[in-house]
Amino acid sequence: MPKIQTQEYIHTLSELSQKRVANFLQTPPKILKSKLGVVEKEFRQIYRYYKKIQDDNYIIKDKYSEKDSFRMYGVKTTLQSIKKSARNLLVENDCYDIDIQNSLFNVAKYIIKSYFESKYDQFNLLIDYAENREKYLTDDFDKDKYIKLLFSQNPNSYCRNDLYSTETNELIKQIHNFQKLTIENKDKFNIDCDIKKNPNNPDGTTMSFIYHYFENKILQQIIKKYKDIMVAPVFDGVFINKDCDLETVLNGCNEIGESFGVKFINKEFKKTDLYNSLTELLDSDLPPSYDEFNDNYKNMKTDFEEKHFMVKKPLMYIEHDDIGNYQTYNKSDFADLVAPYHWTTNMGKKVTFFNEWIRDKDRRIYNSINWIPSTKEELNMDNNYNSFKGFKSELIDVPDANIMKYDVTENYDGEAVKLINKHIRFMTGSDGGAKYIMNYIAHMFQKPEELPLVAIIFKSMQGSGKDILTDIIGEIVGNSLIYKDSKMENLISGTFNASLKNKLLVQINEVCGKDGHFNKELLKDLITVKNLKIREMRTDIQEMTNYLRLFLCTNNLNAISIPKDDRRYCVFRCGEPKNKKYYDNIGSIMGNKLKLDSIYSYFMTRDISKFDIKDRFLSDEYKTLQDHNSNPFYEFLIEFTKNQQGIRTQNDKSYVPVYELDTKYKRWLQDNNMEHIEVNSKTNKLVFLVCKSVKDKRFYVNKKQVRGYEYELDTLKTYLKKYHGQAEQEVISFDN
Repeated sequence: MPKIQTQEYIHTLSELSQKRVANFLQTPPKILKSKLGVVEKEFRQIYRYYKKIQDDNYIIKDKYSEKDSFRMYGVKTTLQSIKKSARNLLVENDCYDIDIQNSLFNVAKYIIKSYFESKYDQFNLLIDYAENREKYLTDDFDKDKYIKLLFSQNPNSYCRNDLYSTETNELIKQIHNFQKLTIENKDKFNIDCDIKKNPNNPDGTTMSFIYHYFENKILQQIIKKYKDIMVAPVFDGVFINKDCDLETVLNGCNEIGESFGVKFINKEFKKTDLYNSLTELLDSDLPPSYDEFNDNYKNMKTDFEEKHFMVKKPLMYIEHDDIGNYQTYNKSDFADLVAPYHWTTNMGKKVTFFNEWIRDKDRRIYNSINWIPSTKEELNMDNNYNSFKGFKSELIDVPDANIMKYDVTENYDGEAVKLINKHIRFMTGSDGGAKYIMNYIAHMFQKPEELPLVAIIFKSMQGSGKDILTDIIGEIVGNSLIYKDSKMENLISGTFNASLKNKLLVQINEVCGKDGHFNKELLKDLITVKNLKIREMRTDIQEMTNYLRLFLCTNNLNAISIPKDDRRYCVFRCGEPKNKKYYDNIGSIMGNKLKLDSIYSYFMTRDISKFDIKDRFLSDEYKTLQDHNSNPFYEFLIEFTKNQQGIRTQNDKSYVPVYELDTKYKRWLQDNNMEHIEVNSKTNKLVFLVCKSVKDKRFYVNKKQVRGYEYELDTLKTYLKKYHGQAEQEVISFDN
């Protein structure tokens, strides 16, 4: 099919639609955003589009062109690309919405009849669904779910004899067979299907190309026939100027549609209560327009308080953005900041807005500022401002977790979910550990306002990809909620700990024995205390609720002090570093909204109703790390018995002077980043003498009598192998 040139459509708005545009542009944004159901970015797009229409004397001038997918899409911002509610405001009084009825499946019926007529009877249910859709729709299988089937990588995976009727399962199989038949014979259509656009779902992508090809083939005939009254192509339909006879146009469209086996209908514009209240507002006679320099106090206040407010305890003034970031000011600095907010009276007197606002008993004011990582209203009582504005990723429709969590559809990337789960298995070294971490992450997303009371330790080699999991979590929740560092002391820079403010997850890399033991009380507080005292420069101490999850990464045998009665840590050993392809694959998740939304949605819908986060998965690595933390001298002795170079032997006995043992121990501590541990000869003597076969002796070295130890090497090795981690109870514990 030859490429279609860019098509321009020009439409002059009716008087009522012009009035709506004018009133829209002078209505406070806060009111418009709430009634349209849009975020700030969407609103700015809509506002600019409406302003352009007004600047062009209320004429819509939109351009559309056929993209590589064979569908007509708008060039820049058009009627097609703006939010449906905002689009309807412009066209419901001016246009008819002429759409193909049940377009996807009627096009499918046309393809079967035109290209695979001999197999027509094999698709009896699919054809009946195209013609009589309503009788197949149930609470378990709505029309959106059937649409997903056509663009799924494996439609048969939806079949569930235990959930759906025999008829529904048979229809699913026919959709699967139709997809397979169409793709196997795609050369019949003589179109180029670029599956590189979505390599994770090549079948769905191919079906999308084929469908859009036939859809556009039909619509282009409609556009050509009614070009004089065409307002815009909108996906599987068109907007037609109401200055026409609807019945005549519908008959003409259906004459074209008949050859393709499709029917056109006039689709009613959907209206909600919020939308109706908005149209009532915009169709009324509104006050004159205002701007930030010239208007009355009431309208300026609406604009001002979208981003500004006052706090009582401690007294301060705030400017914030849409994602929860804010800056505090004293009264003087705040007044300078908002100085542009003023107006001039009819007498030419300049009135400073802030002076009026500060005396307003109904100004926007809160008792305090909180950061509660939840949008649950009950958690934010007593008129406190919650600076948390939600996670970055959005919840999307997730397939059944048991059979479809790894499926790939047009709106869900199960391959990304598979990759992250595979990486978690690699990070934990076992299925049980992977299950615990997946539930731990699900708990973080579903119940961020609950302190887990459990920290995670990952033991890994360099190049294992320890940062990947945290980076992906950061992309999902928002990187401002994550803190990462390779130095534990940076958690407290001098007397300040602002790095912990408003954080959901903290990861410390390259934790060594010095970090873990010198800061064990700090770690304990971060894991368990209910409230953190946050100290920032030039700011009073703020007490904030603790919501931290703690990831500690190390390759050290003695990194964290884990006592025998520990209830705070969960330890995992990562696998050996993977090849470049592995990390490239999982790295593809970063910055990909669909992949990130899919992972977020998977964990948000993961069933953790029976999961107790404090019921930890205790790995073998946990026991090993716990044993090593009882007394590092035991670990040294194991290494010492492996290398007996220079040790004196006589009659199957070995001898080592006290000073020499201490020197070797000091060197071992340095090599293992544990220089902070004091070498206590008395304590080490008690530890060593507990070991079987070791005796306190005096002997000669270079004709000089020295104090030292006599032992049988093999007996000592056997003892350390068998009893290491138990004998420390008989001596002075390192943790004490």
